[in-house]
Amino acid sequence: MRGAVMRGWNAMTVGCFGRALGALLCLLALTGTRPAGAGEARLDALAGSPIVEDDGDIFDYPGLVTRYGDAAFLTVQPSPASGNAGVLVGRETAFGFWVHRTPRFDDLTEADALFGGFDLSEVHPLFDLLFGTDAGFGLRLSLSAGLDVADVYSGVEDDLLSTGDTSVGIDLQAGYSFDLGGAHPYHGDFGVGLTLSYFEVVELGQTTYLTGWIPSFLVRHRSVFDPAADVSWVLDVMLTRRAYTVEAEGATSVDGSFGRWMTYAAAGPRVRLPADVTLWLAGRVSLEQLGGEIDDDAQTSLLGVGFPGLVASIEVLLWELLTVRAGIDYDVYITQSESPGDDPRLAEHGLGHRFAWSTGLGLSLGRFQIDGTVSQRFYFNGPQVLGGNDPGFLGLISAAYAW
Repeated sequence: MRGAVMRGWNAMTVGCFGRALGALLCLLALTGTRPAGAGEARLDALAGSPIVEDDGDIFDYPGLVTRYGDAAFLTVQPSPASGNAGVLVGRETAFGFWVHRTPRFDDLTEADALFGGFDLSEVHPLFDLLFGTDAGFGLRLSLSAGLDVADVYSGVEDDLLSTGDTSVGIDLQAGYSFDLGGAHPYHGDFGVGLTLSYFEVVELGQTTYLTGWIPSFLVRHRSVFDPAADVSWVLDVMLTRRAYTVEAEGATSVDGSFGRWMTYAAAGPRVRLPADVTLWLAGRVSLEQLGGEIDDDAQTSLLGVGFPGLVASIEVLLWELLTVRAGIDYDVYITQSESPGDDPRLAEHGLGHRFAWSTGLGLSLGRFQIDGTVSQRFYFNGPQVLGGNDPGFLGLISAAYAW
């Protein structure tokens, strides 16, 4: 019953987003000339390249908030049904509010999976608050939460006993962005953040699983050398440590913690070619390590290295109105799994590769911008998807309006 209600709610939400998107297109298409930011769909169509500059950068680099100020944003994903919306007001001092944005990391859900599953209810991203100044400083505060509570009365004293769970995630990101002129122009973005996660599972009034306010952190930096030139060089680096801890009482007694380190570095040129063509080409190396202990016993550690990695993206502007985009993302990766106490020579190793591609379209109408990723099923299944088959022609749709 609950699943049916949630599916109905999601369908209604996406339907409302779709109607709002249509209304924006009709009312705002012919007003103004300043282009808005492109949104999630543009970056997805460009294979998520870390060296592409986009309005989504404000979440890791909140010092960029004023760059995209005085604009409203909307993103819709038809399948699975989801969406988010936001607004940024101000160009010298900017304030922003976003709802239902999917965060980069979900520490609460990861903890649930690592420790065998506590059947936590879904953790929902609620909102983001953003602030920035034209001096390059910015802040982002994000809140996510989950709640599933049922009231049960005891048969003896008719006491009210609760069963369910509560989860809360708080994310604070600070950023600084700046430009340097002179003979060697430079643009730099810095972001550093702290995430605090908490959850509690209760059965008949008794806490069975509990975690404190567990801290995780994220640091990200991007350098753009000679940003106004036809050929600019871009470096993007990210480092994060995610922490997962749980304590349990009673028959399921457990006390454990895990830590996950993740980092990558991507670098390459952004090239502006004749006929309004922009090309991004980035080489990438990445590393991930997971380890921890349960009840003072060390657990199997996992190590993954991605090298070489390549992200290539292209964007072509046609007729000052339509933009065509495409991207590929490729990695060769090495994995190692090592159990505690075993001879390191017995560690299990693996070698594999990953390949992904994406395409998309963009439409500019005055101050209004709409972008979409083209569903891969459209290429493989043909025009029949126009009849309403899931997921349809566009997989992700973003819209923005600037004033």
